[in-house]
Amino acid sequence: MAISLGGLNSGLDTNTLIQQLMQIEQRKLLKLQARQQERNDKLDALKELHNLLSDFKKSAKAISNTTELKSFKVKSSDEDIISATASDSAFEGTHSIKVNQLAASERKVYNTEYSYPDEKIGAGKFIYSYNNQQRIITTTDTTTLQNLVDSINNDNENPGVSASLLKYNDKYHLVLTGTDTGADFDISINPFSTFELSSLEKLKTSGAEAGLATKIKDLDSFSGTLGTTDKITITGTKHDGTPVSAELTITDTTTVERLLSAITDAFGSDANGATAILENGRIKLVDNTSGASLSTLNLGFTADPAGSAVLTLPGFEITDDGTTAATLAGFSNTANWTTTQSAQDSQIRVDGYPAAGWLENSGNTIENVIDGVTIDLNSVTSIDETVTLTITRDTETLKEKLQEFVEDYNKIIDFIKTNTKYDPATGTAGILISNFTVSAIRTKINSPLISTTSGFSKDTDTYIMPAQIGLTVDSTGKLELDTAILDNALSSNYSDVLQLIGASEIGSSDSKDIKFYSASDKTKGGTYEVEATFTDSVLTAARTRTLGTTTWHTATVTGGVILASSQTDDSGKTIYPEAGLGLTAQYTGTATITAQVRVKEGFAGMLENVLDDFLRTKYGSLTIEQENTSDSIENIGDQITKEEARLTRAEERLKQKFARLEKTLALLQSQRSALGM
Repeated sequence: MAISLGGLNSGLDTNTLIQQLMQIEQRKLLKLQARQQERNDKLDALKELHNLLSDFKKSAKAISNTTELKSFKVKSSDEDIISATASDSAFEGTHSIKVNQLAASERKVYNTEYSYPDEKIGAGKFIYSYNNQQRIITTTDTTTLQNLVDSINNDNENPGVSASLLKYNDKYHLVLTGTDTGADFDISINPFSTFELSSLEKLKTSGAEAGLATKIKDLDSFSGTLGTTDKITITGTKHDGTPVSAELTITDTTTVERLLSAITDAFGSDANGATAILENGRIKLVDNTSGASLSTLNLGFTADPAGSAVLTLPGFEITDDGTTAATLAGFSNTANWTTTQSAQDSQIRVDGYPAAGWLENSGNTIENVIDGVTIDLNSVTSIDETVTLTITRDTETLKEKLQEFVEDYNKIIDFIKTNTKYDPATGTAGILISNFTVSAIRTKINSPLISTTSGFSKDTDTYIMPAQIGLTVDSTGKLELDTAILDNALSSNYSDVLQLIGASEIGSSDSKDIKFYSASDKTKGGTYEVEATFTDSVLTAARTRTLGTTTWHTATVTGGVILASSQTDDSGKTIYPEAGLGLTAQYTGTATITAQVRVKEGFAGMLENVLDDFLRTKYGSLTIEQENTSDSIENIGDQITKEEARLTRAEERLKQKFARLEKTLALLQSQRSALGM
């Protein structure tokens, strides 16, 4: 039970006295609480700085790759006919394009009229084919026109045909529309089912169904090593019984798709021909004409006697004999259908090629005609008309990225200034003043912007420092971008500007015997010395070191290739800056030869590395600083808990002391009263 004292006997305000005594006792607690709040404020500031550095790292990453820095824009002389976009793999230039026709999807209208959507159409079978796949829709005596539309659209195996109703002159017509453009996607109304063959076994690779891109040599049914004359033989008969015979030579790159093309080519594209497709791992041969057929297919393998390849190919069975009749009255008669739009490819001519024909594509978006350019066809050109596409460098995008880079850098500088300044008038200091990590951040992110960029030399490179392309640090530590200087540099030496900003894994050697071969994302920019030892023209040992240092690092030698050590520390970070550097070395005789190898790294990549050292999840110095501050807050919290418990006990002891005092005084007063005093 809590003790409450009023000082009735002593005449003292004991409650106030205890509070005053406890205020003295609480001085340590108040100091701990103040220290904890200071640590909390510091942690909040460190977290905000972490976020600012993360944003800056994203900005640096956006400009740290020369290839991705290349940006192009396309201007069309007539956007109503052709619009286009360009990727970083495009090239400057001008192209003239004629559009003869747009790609279109097929559309068929059933001529028979119906008064109402719910009018019955009768019992039977409706058969159509699309994309080499046939569907048989079965109706009953109660099936309506709308029911047929729904049956087609809700068919789980619908190959890509949309059914709808067209109302014209108060009458309804069934409409079938292909969902794909291109000449291969026609809709066929069939009087009979289409003859099909299917392989008895699935083609598999590593136990899974093979796909079109699967290489023949990767099939589970293949073993051994290919020679130079290994062949798949394709034999059989066409729809009308005409013999088929063809061969496909197999190489390391031959795919299942190439095999299907070879089978289709062997059977031909005429009415008696057939098309090979892959469906759920099985090869299917589908006739181009519906009805009963004499088609057969046999695949064999003829091995190169000099090789060891073995390939087992599947046999085939009839999965549809082509004799199922389309019995839905009227619907199976092709004369009752009007093709209002035929499936067709787009046709264009680029820069006059081909002179006597057209480049055809199944769609109206074309990506394989002009390198790095995606063309969207919107309309056709007139007979004497061409559309001109002009591809130019898009320097505005680069400037926008650089401006964002500058802004994110300056946010960090402003934040550090605010949180590390000292105000002599008030005697207050920023929460991060004298913090070593924060000071290091400011120094290290500034360094790549005011010094020579790693791996660049004034003897061979046009630009070696950011200031030369308009990026300078002013007297206040803020970064500035002079767009006039940048524009001039981009106009004069576009590629050199991009390299200074985002060079990555670009190298060179001063030796004819030791040549730069490759670098990795672990390789830092700089100049390295390489020493290679040859014995009887065989590379036997090699070592590397940073130019100007004394310690060599043993490299790995494989054949004539040197790979610099990629040894890592406990945190997984590579120890040596040349990690991942690859070189080729050739020499006739016995000797130890040397070379200097330069690896270029743009200042954006340098900053990425610097920022990573601060931000890494487990070992980044800013991350560690945050963790240490969090630990300190937790430790102070434990001290506060203990101190609060101590104070509770101290207050209880004081209350008990004063309670005893009051009791003693009450007893004395009682005795005096008894004595008449």
